[in-house]
Amino acid sequence: KDIFDGDSKNAKTEEEKDINKEVTEEENQEEPAEKIYDISIVNTPSTITVNKDGKEQDVVVEIKNASNVALKKDELSVNIVGGVSTYAQYYHTSWLTQKRPALLDQIEIKPGESGAFSFLISLPTDVGEYNFQLQIVRQSGSQFTKIGKQFFDLKIVKTADEVMKEDKVEEGRVLGEKIYEEKQEETFVEKTKSIIKDIGDSIGDIIGDAVEIIQPFFYGGSGGGGGSSSPSVPKEKIEEVVEEIKIELPEISITDTSTMSWLTNIATTTIFGIKNSSTVAVYINEETSGLVYTTSTWQKETSLLEGPNTFEIFGQNEKGDKTPVISIEIILDSVSPTVPILNIEQINFVTPTLKINWFGTDDDTDVDNYDLEYNIGEDWIDILANSTSTDLEMDVEQGKTYDFRVRARDLAGNVSDWSGEDDNFYIIDWPKDVVINEVAWMGTSGIKNLANDCSKNEWVELYNNSPENIDLSAWSLDVVFNNGSIKTISLSGEIEHEGYYLLARKLGKTIKTLKNLEIGKFFESIDIPDDGGSLILKDGEGNIIDEASFDNGWPAGETIAGPNNNFHQPMARIFTTLPGSSSSNWETAKQLSAFGDTDKCGELFGSPSKKNNQLWLLKNPTFYYADLFQDNKLTLTKEYSPYVIDYQTEIPDGKILQIDPGVVLIGTDLSSYLRITGGLIANGTEEEPIVFTSARDTQYGDWNLPVFENMSNPNIPSSGDWSRIEVEDGGTAQIDNVQFLYGGHPFKKGTGWVYGLKILAQVFRVSSGNADISNSKFLYNSVYNSEPFYNSVIWIDVLNGQSSTVNLNNNIFDSGYTAINISEANSKFTIDANVTDNTIQNFSNPNGPLYISHSNPTLNNNIFSNNIFNGLSDDALLVEDVQTLDPSLSYIYSGIEITDSGELTIPAGTQLYLHNSTGIKNYGILYINGTVDSPVNITGHGGSWGKMIVDGGIFSANYLNITNGSGGSGMITLDNQSVATIENSQLIDSTRPGIVLKSTNSQLNLTNTTIGWSTPLPKNSPKSWHMYGIEMFAGNLNLDNIIFQEMTRGILGYNGATASMINMTSSSFVNISEMNWWPGGLVRSI
Repeated sequence: KDIFDGDSKNAKTEEEKDINKEVTEEENQEEPAEKIYDISIVNTPSTITVNKDGKEQDVVVEIKNASNVALKKDELSVNIVGGVSTYAQYYHTSWLTQKRPALLDQIEIKPGESGAFSFLISLPTDVGEYNFQLQIVRQSGSQFTKIGKQFFDLKIVKTADEVMKEDKVEEGRVLGEKIYEEKQEETFVEKTKSIIKDIGDSIGDIIGDAVEIIQPFFYGGSGGGGGSSSPSVPKEKIEEVVEEIKIELPEISITDTSTMSWLTNIATTTIFGIKNSSTVAVYINEETSGLVYTTSTWQKETSLLEGPNTFEIFGQNEKGDKTPVISIEIILDSVSPTVPILNIEQINFVTPTLKINWFGTDDDTDVDNYDLEYNIGEDWIDILANSTSTDLEMDVEQGKTYDFRVRARDLAGNVSDWSGEDDNFYIIDWPKDVVINEVAWMGTSGIKNLANDCSKNEWVELYNNSPENIDLSAWSLDVVFNNGSIKTISLSGEIEHEGYYLLARKLGKTIKTLKNLEIGKFFESIDIPDDGGSLILKDGEGNIIDEASFDNGWPAGETIAGPNNNFHQPMARIFTTLPGSSSSNWETAKQLSAFGDTDKCGELFGSPSKKNNQLWLLKNPTFYYADLFQDNKLTLTKEYSPYVIDYQTEIPDGKILQIDPGVVLIGTDLSSYLRITGGLIANGTEEEPIVFTSARDTQYGDWNLPVFENMSNPNIPSSGDWSRIEVEDGGTAQIDNVQFLYGGHPFKKGTGWVYGLKILAQVFRVSSGNADISNSKFLYNSVYNSEPFYNSVIWIDVLNGQSSTVNLNNNIFDSGYTAINISEANSKFTIDANVTDNTIQNFSNPNGPLYISHSNPTLNNNIFSNNIFNGLSDDALLVEDVQTLDPSLSYIYSGIEITDSGELTIPAGTQLYLHNSTGIKNYGILYINGTVDSPVNITGHGGSWGKMIVDGGIFSANYLNITNGSGGSGMITLDNQSVATIENSQLIDSTRPGIVLKSTNSQLNLTNTTIGWSTPLPKNSPKSWHMYGIEMFAGNLNLDNIIFQEMTRGILGYNGATASMINMTSSSFVNISEMNWWPGGLVRSI
């Protein structure tokens, strides 16, 4: 009673006083405003190894107080995780309860101090590895709360081998002994409190009632004596204690425990499991929303993201105790596999057999199985279903067409689309090592003459599909007529791999169907029927190799084509690997052949000895290809590329030639050219440019045209392997992303004068036409020196009073004599030309790669490099409005004239060269805007030039270097009230004798400028020679820091001329032989 009530009349011992004092001091300590409870477990995880005979084991859980308050023994314990049933095998009789092994060893641990829990566990009986998990729990009244984020994880290894005790176990045992000894030294008060606390731990929220029960148990009532008997404990209180002890921690499980990872192709799924009755909530990724419960189950429907989805699941009871976390993974794969690729090959022809293989892929999971079907009629028939096989051999029937399709299924159950049915058909056919490739069953034309019936000039072409040369000895070609009769042509010789073999009709001794072609076999007295039949190719053993059977008429070929209905056009096979008896595998060959000739039977159609439907000869297109013009436009497609330009291929007025991207055009011989008086549209792309090139350019094919076969280097292209493109007489050309290679073969052209025939070498010629050329390349073109003026990659002129408009933008011109020549034959008509953003390099014209005559083109941002002269030359420049020269260019002019309405600006860095006796006439405004780093230079081209005349105009120059002008009457002359301002310049080395500057009735302002000659007058010069710096007749002169050097007289003034000087001394006149100025009063002082 004294202990609990604290009011005993008996005197307290000193020990009790100390205890009361300590308690009072603790109660008086100031507590933090917000209590934070936290611990860290120092020795987790831990591992112990024990012998197989071990029954129990000491365990120590070491902690550190991370709270901001002290943690006390009577409120801190270790609890098992997962419920009693989970850890029943570890239960030891020394535990406080079945779920609570021990309280804190220390009475109290303050913030930052360390402590421990020491207890025994029972060991499993069987050898193996076991996992034991605890959590640290703080009790406040009837509430138990886990503190700290960690768990204590202990791995127990029970082994059959003899195990030495580990240091950690020994230390734990010593610590336990120390704790026990400390317990032995507890006072009576402490022992009593401990007993009460132990009971309180068992009965939770009825601790107050428990004290009332235990107090009479010790003292027998309230009187303070010890003689009364102990009262009985109320039955309902005992039942409450027992019931409280039996409350379990929550338990849950996933219903399907066979795996913790699932694969699905459905974007929503239900996660479900079971639980015990004490579990009041289940958390999935820290959330409880959407969960549905029964007494013993739980479930939640959830949406999945593509790929792995991880779920962390745990249960919790009403006191906040949590189960161990269960981690599961659900992989969503809703993407079907790729459509499988199907390959089909016929491996037996005697007994027709197909070998089929297929494969598919899946980005997320592997392909699991396939379905394979075929069709020879209307219905699809299963071959394989849900099969893991990827190949199959199948017996088939000759002549039938089989369609196949396959689809893939992945591990998640996703199914791909069927493979394309149109791409996976196979016609059961003969081997086709050699095939019947082209047939002129109608002869070469409808022409008949006394010596020849051209409709009988039949021919057949064979093609070798195999990679080997094949000996055709004993092979045969059967011609089968509709009446059943057969005529056989015996073959001989060899056909090269991927090569051709011609059979041609021979009429009598002299008439041969084909000329200038290699014929493998001539045949006589056999007429291929016009109404259809069969051609059957057999090997030396009589096996059928290929067949073209059409009893109801041939599927292609034409006998009434052309304006006169007499063009005979053969039938050509489309695919050499598909059956010859399929009518859809043949087409009419409408092109003129660039190889071979008929024997007096007109033009040869088809492509004997060459790939079908390629190398169309563009000869007189409006006649031979009239039926191919659509809305007056003939289109050249990449499908039939390359095309061959004839020696003159013309597109007349009213017609258009359109060339698609990727098309290649070659010349039939060196003189081949394309003449446009109608329209040319050639728009390639950066990825697929249009190409005009040499027939020897093997980069685009090995064509073996006859004219080049006889050359010493038939496979090495050279400049001039074809001639040019002409746009004339109102024709138009739209050119974009086109390459012009190896062109420029010389040709002759009349000049309009008697004996005026000239030899020209040009690649693109515009004469009274219009052209837009952009993003194109002119490479490896001809350099012809016999008539160098007419040798130019681009030639532009105007004839017959017409006009030309040409835009050249962002092109590359590489190699040749002149890149661009803009030359009018009649100065009354002008050319509108724009030359912008082009690169011009490697040209050999000493006057520059750009020549202009009687024209005033727009020139902007062109790059000149590695030319003999990096600039342009012009007969004369006429400036009638505002114009600025391009500083990236150097200029050679035969004179410049600026009219009274004109304004010319010469920007910094410009190099200007003038021909002998030519000069600059300025009636308007001339600005020269040099800088200290990029002055403007004006000098002669190959010697001296004439003079600069400013007549009533304005001349302003800064940082100008002007040399080698004609000094006889003044290298620069001003007249008629002109105004000239010259600063920071060098006006030197005009011809001797002479005058540098001559001014008449004008205003001349000079600043920071040198006037004169750079070297002294030679000693042997005539004594009559006079060299003057400035000669003035009336007008005014202002000088500021001017140097006069190497002359007879510096300044001469007449007719009332006036002059002033500043910033000058006698040293400003260097080597003046007679006088610095005259008359003496011209300048008052220096």
